[in-house]
This record gives sequence, C-alpha cells and structure tokens, in this order.
Amino acid sequence: MFIEKLLYVYFLNKNLIDFLDFRLFIMLGENMNFKMRIFLLLFFFIHCSVQAQDFQEHLISFLKAYDRVHFNNSIIVLCNDCSPKTWETCPFPKFILLDSIKSSEFNNVKVICEKSYHILKVKFINIGEYFIASRNIVKGTKITDKDIFVKYGHLNKIPVDAYTNQNDVLGLVSTKDIKKNEFITKSLFCPIWLIKLNQKVSVIIKSSGFTIFAEGNSINNAYEGQEVKVKLNNGTIILGIAKDRNSVIVYK
Repeated sequence: MFIEKLLYVYFLNKNLIDFLDFRLFIMLGENMNFKMRIFLLLFFFIHCSVQAQDFQEHLISFLKAYDRVHFNNSIIVLCNDCSPKTWETCPFPKFILLDSIKSSEFNNVKVICEKSYHILKVKFINIGEYFIASRNIVKGTKITDKDIFVKYGHLNKIPVDAYTNQNDVLGLVSTKDIKKNEFITKSLFCPIWLIKLNQKVSVIIKSSGFTIFAEGNSINNAYEGQEVKVKLNNGTIILGIAKDRNSVIVYK
C-alpha cells in the first residue's frame, strides 16, 4: 500500500494508465519475481516523476512571470486532490491564478489544456536563506558575519520581518539582547544612520536645466531616503534627502 500511494502521487499531470488498472498492476505484481517487480516499479516511478516535474516546472515558470518579486526564491508546489482520472492534460498547459496569493493556504489555479480545464488547489512554499544568531548577542552590538548563521528552508515558516539578505544585517546595531538560534528580524535592530547630526555633508541641488553643489552641516539624523535638514555654509537651511553617507540631494 505504501508503494501504491507513493507512485500515485507522481501521476500528477499525465493520464498514462487508468488508475484502476494501475491498482491491478500492483496486485498482479505480487505474483512476479522480485527483480521483475522492482524493475516495473522503478519504471513507473521514474516515468511519472519526470511528468510531475515537467508539470511543476511549467507552473513555477508561470508564477515567476506573474509575480517575480513574490516568487523570487525557489518554489515547491503541493497539489491537493490531483487525481489523474479527473482531468485531461497536455504538454503545455496554461495557468490562471484565480485568487490573490496566500502563502499559508491553498490557492485556486485554473489549468487549461486546449478546450478543457481543471481547477487545482495549490500551496506555494518559498524556499530561501534566512538567518539566526550564531551566539548570544548583547544589546548594542554591531552585527558582523560571526554573529549570524545562514539557514536554508521554508520562508513561509519564519517571522514575516526576518532578514533574508545578509548585506541588510551586517553593521546593524541590536536594540535588545538576542539569544543563540533566535531568528534575526528587523524588530531586533535600529537602522543605521546614513547621515548623523552635525555631520559635514555635500549638498546637490537639482533643478530643470542646472545642478548646484554646496556644503553644510546636517541638523538631524537620517536613514537612507529619509528627509534631512542641512544648514549651508552661508547660513541657509534647506531640506533634502539622504543619498549616501556624506551627501544630500535636493530637488527644486
């Protein structure tokens, strides 16, 4: 029964044989010698596995074209009730996502093969990197690569604000104590100030047809892309956007 269920899973997108005949094949196989039974089981397992993989690859390609940002990582597609007897298949199916994407639930995907179609219930599982603390981290610590450990797994099962890019973590300062093996999340850190209070900065003033360069001192702290006030050397105070560690851009 275990082998039967295992093989049935791989009849995902091709009605190679009638499933009832497949059950009969398994029962008749009990009368075959051991080597013949193994050979036939491997044949069906490999053949159906390739077909299931082809179908999954088509679906993954569709999903990445549909939403490249959401499906940037690898995907495992789990089908609910994908019996080969219930619908016809084709080498190049077309897909329509009928719902907004719900990562933790089953989604309805319409599979169109020529003049027929079937509704599949599919769950999307993003696979990728995330990070945990490799040791206990004291509040106020500036994070280095020695403080974190990369893991690879289901991104659906980690906190929504967990970091998935190492470059986004390095250099951050912890706002609380972090225990070993704890998820590295945005709530544990304060962003790095790109511009600090009273820092000497270059100011780039852009307008249609001309650009002016000036210098001054920042009046407040600012993250990248955040507004920052700058007192120019002539005493004028202007409002700009923090561009990098020593420059502010102003649009007129």
